[in-house]
Amino acid sequence: MILEMRFFQMDHDYIYSYIENKILSNEFSADQKMLSENQICIKFNVSRTLARDVYKELVVDGYLYSIHGKGYFVNDKKYWMKNIGLDKKYPHSEYKNEILDFKIELPNWFIENYKLNKNDYNCFTKARYLNNKQRHLSYVFLNNKLILNMDLKEIKKSVVNYLKKDFEFKKSYNFIKIEKATKFDADFFSINKNDFIVCQYSVIYHNDEIVLQCSLDKRPIEYLNFGYIANV
Repeated sequence: MILEMRFFQMDHDYIYSYIENKILSNEFSADQKMLSENQICIKFNVSRTLARDVYKELVVDGYLYSIHGKGYFVNDKKYWMKNIGLDKKYPHSEYKNEILDFKIELPNWFIENYKLNKNDYNCFTKARYLNNKQRHLSYVFLNNKLILNMDLKEIKKSVVNYLKKDFEFKKSYNFIKIEKATKFDADFFSINKNDFIVCQYSVIYHNDEIVLQCSLDKRPIEYLNFGYIANV
């Protein structure tokens, strides 16, 4: 049974990567119709369930959209660019993630707007670098009532991919605010402490009631543009 599940996951990952790479390389264009689930089954010699699961994940990640009775189609770039890592956005650049020791408590903005208890969330601080330059500073808060054994290595690679292995996402919300940099922000980005930075507050719901993850993503004001706003 374990061996069957391993092959199932290998097939799933292979097909997902195959389609993802075609989209990232612009071989598949926006609104292009994808192969049907049956055609995927024949092409890759896999089950209908596996084909449907791959397509569902590609829809969740923003690469595809579906029309009932008509099939799956490639989404506009603006819908999936916000979900992919910098390593895929800039494949020829040097990119890395680090987990920092510095932590903060769940910000009051989440507590007040979503009626959350700060003790229910563990903080992980991720620093993201592009060509050795500080690009993002992300505070990720994971629900410790749902996620009992948190895997630091997986969190470092991709929090969303880590969570998707065990949880379904019901809905998510993103909000942008312009705020003054804290001392830690200023030191990290090498800016003045009175400078403004872009703050993206995000929540992911596991169901209608429970918030699975909160995150506060910070970046220098120079990265604020209309394309970025459209992705939120």
